Amino acid sequence: MNMQAFALYTADARRITVAIVCLSVWFVVVVLLVVRSLAARRLPRSDRFQSFEDLLIADLDQRARISRENVPLDRVEASGAPVLGTVEASGAPVLGTMEYQQFDEMFRTSVQLKDKASLASALRLRQQATEVVRDVPALYCVGKHHEMILEYNHIGQGIEARQSALESLKHDEEFKDISLVLYPLFRSNFYEESVDYMTSASTSYEEGLYYFAKLKDEFPTEVTQRRYQEFKGLQSKYGRWFSAHRAILGTFYSRASAQMDKGRYAGGLAVLDVILSNAQKPGYNLDYEEYVDLLDDMCALAIRLLMQKGERRPPALSAREEAHELGCILKKPMMYLTDFYPECLPKDRDLFSKHYKSFASVRWIGEVPGWQEFTSVMA
Repeated sequence: MNMQAFALYTADARRITVAIVCLSVWFVVVVLLVVRSLAARRLPRSDRFQSFEDLLIADLDQRARISRENVPLDRVEASGAPVLGTVEASGAPVLGTMEYQQFDEMFRTSVQLKDKASLASALRLRQQATEVVRDVPALYCVGKHHEMILEYNHIGQGIEARQSALESLKHDEEFKDISLVLYPLFRSNFYEESVDYMTSASTSYEEGLYYFAKLKDEFPTEVTQRRYQEFKGLQSKYGRWFSAHRAILGTFYSRASAQMDKGRYAGGLAVLDVILSNAQKPGYNLDYEEYVDLLDDMCALAIRLLMQKGERRPPALSAREEAHELGCILKKPMMYLTDFYPECLPKDRDLFSKHYKSFASVRWIGEVPGWQEFTSVMA
């Protein structure tokens, strides 16, 4: 009896042990699932996906629900109101391609170069990245947009930036779609930025009105509505297009006082480049004094922009390296001065000689391409 009782006791103990182990495992699994669920609720959406591509695909229906009435994405998110109609996000599939991966890697490297004010290298890399995706219209537009941002916001090359912006708008619908798809990552709409740049780089009232209207219609906000109405009133206020364009230029910088100076020297240089390159075109027809004033501003802004960018440069770089990366800022002032200086009046030779001396005081200036030829004109 004792042996039978012991055997029964042992069997019951084993069953109880197995049951306890099974219950423990089940409890641990349940706890892990609950913790994971709660953590997912607390984390930002992007942290719950294995990759950015997963985020885009999963979030696409919500974010791409921008109707053909053209309600901007940021207003949809801010208001939380439903938007009727859906844009087919045709740009999403290209994000999974090898071309996009290579393009994105090159762009990210160019951003690091830009942050160190290695401007020439950053621009060259963006141009190479655009070539990689030349046969993919949506990404080609993004590439041209990225070139435009660097030329406009950092180097001050207005004609090049204008051409890049126009190229980025070449495939309108594809650019709109890919801009919506990429919005969650960059929190800015590339298509909107290209159109916005063209409002300051326009060369006539008609062209300017076209892009201000496009901005208002595609991104209807109080700001875009107000800017459109203000621009419509410029012609009656200023008459000649040059006077209106110069008023737009005044929103970038001021040499009158530090309080009024917004410090947007690269943008100011870019707009000056557009104006000076069209100096004798209809709507501009600059007279001598107007040209002198603008070229004076361009030279002064170039030095200010060099000082801005120079603060970001790593220490102890060679003169050749510095000239290679920052010399592009002086390209346009040197070009315009080379053409104008031999014909200018003696009183203005003194003015531009001072700018030349400012340029010449830069430590690495002798390594800038074309400096020797420029010196032979200015000396």
